[in-house]
Order: sequence, then structure tokens, then C-alpha cells
Amino acid sequence: MLYQGSWRRRFGMCSILLQSGRSEKARYCTYQSGVARSPDKASGSFCRRTPNRTVPASCWCKLPVMRLEVLDRALLAEVDQRLAEGARKAGDRLACRPGCTSCCIGVFTINLLDAWRLRRGLEQLEKTDPARARLVRERAENAVRLLKEEFPGDARTGLLDNDEARIDSFTEKFSETACPALDPGTGLCDLYAHRPITCRTFGLPVLEGNEKLAPCSLCFRGCRSTEIEDCRVEADPDGLENAILSELLEIEADDSRETIVAYALIHDVRTASDDRTDEPRAAG
Repeated sequence: MLYQGSWRRRFGMCSILLQSGRSEKARYCTYQSGVARSPDKASGSFCRRTPNRTVPASCWCKLPVMRLEVLDRALLAEVDQRLAEGARKAGDRLACRPGCTSCCIGVFTINLLDAWRLRRGLEQLEKTDPARARLVRERAENAVRLLKEEFPGDARTGLLDNDEARIDSFTEKFSETACPALDPGTGLCDLYAHRPITCRTFGLPVLEGNEKLAPCSLCFRGCRSTEIEDCRVEADPDGLENAILSELLEIEADDSRETIVAYALIHDVRTASDDRTDEPRAAG
């Protein structure tokens, strides 16, 4: 079915904004078993806590900034409200606390909307705390230099291939690599308000479509399965994130890919990808 359901009633103006897109194809998406689809074609593969592998090669964002901010705020308000209710139910069975960095260690994929949000967050941080923003960017650049040789995609652009096996091998190999947004001194996220949906849902047991994702291994220790199920959260039941992504892409799914946090946070991918240990190039 065309995705014209309850989130349109719930978010009012956001639905009007979403409907004003340039193409009929991008106005709505369908939602079936956790998979977002344009009216004519599935939008791609899925992985744990990452609903879409969708970063287009052509651009980071096509929507006007103000319009995208309105839609994203609506999404985060819905997701955060549902997760807060789950956390209330979980109580002290949820181990998530400031300074706990379990979900900040390891490379993971992010979609187009996550990447855009992170970049906006870093831009804001550069205005309010330039020194801290510079450290975030430096960590991102260092991460790109570390990861580029094994990167399962285009290391010059930061776009991942649609090869699940290669991506899984890559994330496993760098499972101890810290997220660039993590301040190693404080154990806090420097871009917390702009963190990806993956980060927000980590900890609680989450339902994504028909898939039940397990909670963080540090949480619900010694709890019965029924206790865990009582706290399970469907963070985005109406598929607002997928609807925004469908509007953002306006391209065929086969031409879209994801990225990782480090690539989303650097000014110049080519500069960060250059190996500074190389011998100086001869003057032209």
C-alpha cells in the first residue's frame, strides 16, 4: 500500500512538507516487514539497527535544509519519546549511563539521513566550541586514514559497496575502533543530540519490522525473556525515517549506498584519505 498512514495525521505539517517533493515517486514509500519501498521498487538491503543502506553517490542531501530539519525533528521526537518510555519500563535493568561507551566502539554503517544530521551537528559545534569540533574532525580524519585500505567501497568518497559479506568482514575487523564523535577523555559523545538512529536504539530490545533485535549485552542481565519482551520498543512504527529517506534519494536504489561516521565528519574526503606517511611528491 502507498505509505499515507498514521504518521501523516500525527505529524501534520511534516506530511505536507513531505508531499511537496519534486517527483511523484519520492512522495511516499510503502512499508512492509520493515522494508521501505518506493511505489515501484524495493529500496535495498537491511542490517542490524540500520534500516537502509542508502547514501547516494551524487549528493548528501537534496531537500531544502529547513524542510529536512522539520522532518528530522519530527522523527527524533517520535523515536526519543518511544525509547524514553522503554527506558522507564526497563529501569535499572538498562545499564546505559553517561560514560558507558559500549555502543561507541566499533565501525558501523549509517544512512543518508544519519550522515546529514551528524554533519549539521558538527557545523553547530564549530560555532559554539571550535576547539572541540576540531578534535572531532581530527579523530574522523585519523579514522579514515586507518580504515581506507580495508574500506569495502570507494575510499575516496566514503561510499560503501552493496556487498554484505565485505561490509560484515570490515566491521568485524575494526570492531575495537572508537567512533570519532566519542571524546576519549570524558567518555561522552560530542555530537550526542545529532547521533544516528542506530546509537539511539542501542541498549533496549528493539523491534524493526518483523525482526527482534537483542538488547545490549550489558543490559537485562539475569532477566527472563518475558521481562525483556515487556520492554521491547518499536522506535519508528510508522516508518517516518524511511519516508524521509525515500524523499531524499529520488534515485534508483541500486545507485545508493551507505557510509560510516568517520566519512560523514570530514571536510575533504580526498585529503583525509591521503596517507601522510607517503614520501613527498616531487614538485611539478
